[in-house]
Amino acid sequence: MLLVGLGWTFSYGWQFQTRSFPLNNDTYLVEVVSPREGTRVLSFPTSPTLHQVLEAERVSLLSDPPDIAVENRTKVLVIEQHGGRSEVRLKPMSSATLLGLGQRMNINQMAFRDLTMLPGIGPVTAKRILAARQRQGTFSGVEDLKRIRGVGTETIKKIKTFITFED
Repeated sequence: MLLVGLGWTFSYGWQFQTRSFPLNNDTYLVEVVSPREGTRVLSFPTSPTLHQVLEAERVSLLSDPPDIAVENRTKVLVIEQHGGRSEVRLKPMSSATLLGLGQRMNINQMAFRDLTMLPGIGPVTAKRILAARQRQGTFSGVEDLKRIRGVGTETIKKIKTFITFED
């Protein structure tokens, strides 16, 4: 993944796509991974349906897609079948993609791998965060995090733009 100006470039094979989007809480981001188009992140002003996402990518399915809303931060995997038709699978967007897009992640839902992607958080501190969360429950703010050995004011300064304490 390469940064280009204010947009992002995603590569798949030898193809490159550049996209710029407003990074605000009112934008619905959907990552689409298809063998034909590669990996792209689409932005929608409102919650899109699966049909709208697939239509934007010009994907034809074996049958009509259900008219379900696609949640923000969803990955749509397009699996090609014979005859040019495809099937899809929905998964949560990866932490690396979310952080790369400047999206905040809920510290109370982050797994070990997610925590280690944060600046200033290594494997030891990530384990301490998970242990503290298991012992005491969810964190309600930065003061809860500061009680963990290895997480001080400097670490909080580094990670505060990447985390949130609620959904």
